[in-house]
Amino acid sequence: MIEPTKFDWGENVLSFLGGIVTTMLTLFTWFSHKLSGVHKRIDEVEAKASLYAVHIGVQQAQHLANQQRLDGIEDGLKAINAKQDRQTEILIDLSSR
Repeated sequence: MIEPTKFDWGENVLSFLGGIVTTMLTLFTWFSHKLSGVHKRIDEVEAKASLYAVHIGVQQAQHLANQQRLDGIEDGLKAINAKQDRQTEILIDLSSR
């Protein structure tokens, strides 16, 4: 019979190595699961970013169209002001005669 105070080094080493292997497999499985969740979130964020990029492109196109329209309005107002200035000059000339 084996005394309870004696160590069976072979069995202890195998138990220790088994514990290490089990711990490593558990950690790798846990980390793999967490990593797949991170990849899923990254994919969701990339999908939202591409959608936002489309919206930003639309907004930029609308801004450019609005800016061109406002420039056209400004040019029209400048032409009207020039005509009114000329009409005012003519009226001043006529009133001074």
